[in-house]
Amino acid sequence: MTSRSLAGHMWHQIEPVHATLSFSPQAFEETSMIAEYVPAVWAVATPRQVNFERLTGHDALARAGHLVEIYRSAFGEPPWCEDERAADAFAERLTTDVRRPGFTAVLAYDHGEPAGFGTAWRTRSPFPVGRAYDLVRAELGDAVETRLVGALEVDELAVSPHARRQGLAGRILDLLCDGDDACWLLTAPQAEDAIRLYERLGWRRLTAAGANVVVFSHRKAAGSAR
Repeated sequence: MTSRSLAGHMWHQIEPVHATLSFSPQAFEETSMIAEYVPAVWAVATPRQVNFERLTGHDALARAGHLVEIYRSAFGEPPWCEDERAADAFAERLTTDVRRPGFTAVLAYDHGEPAGFGTAWRTRSPFPVGRAYDLVRAELGDAVETRLVGALEVDELAVSPHARRQGLAGRILDLLCDGDDACWLLTAPQAEDAIRLYERLGWRRLTAAGANVVVFSHRKAAGSAR
């Protein structure tokens, strides 16, 4: 499954803790728990070995080749059908995005091979213009200033075709948003798999049916631990 937010397009550390959990294939598909992790790297004990790496802006640029490769494979298929120029544009955007305040990224590996990634940063005030921000404001109006400003904005979320149906997108999203009280993202109305994923993970849809863009938000319940 391809999951994606479109804010990057016109249309578009913790202390070392070690624990090991065993998952059945069914439990692995549904759970969002991270079984074993060390600073900036998490390893999930599953029928397939999957690792997650937290990336700083510098790290993301160093691994840009991996990110672009995943982007190309994930978004070259329907409903996106993006061509090589779109992958090149993503690579160019990344050089700017890593300098945004609060930038963070997560890179997933399946048996040592790059398999998925997500990028995010904090939405500044006032609410930005350009890219897909204008589409969001057109749907939500001035509510963007109170609902989205200051929240963590998930920009890209992508999983390579060979690594889908393992719950990777949900786990990447969990790690990106870990520690943040409020997060948001957007996707296209035709991205039905992505929409179902966000709904299944408990994200709240902010836009009405028939909107030109689908915006989701997630807030941590008061007093809860992520």
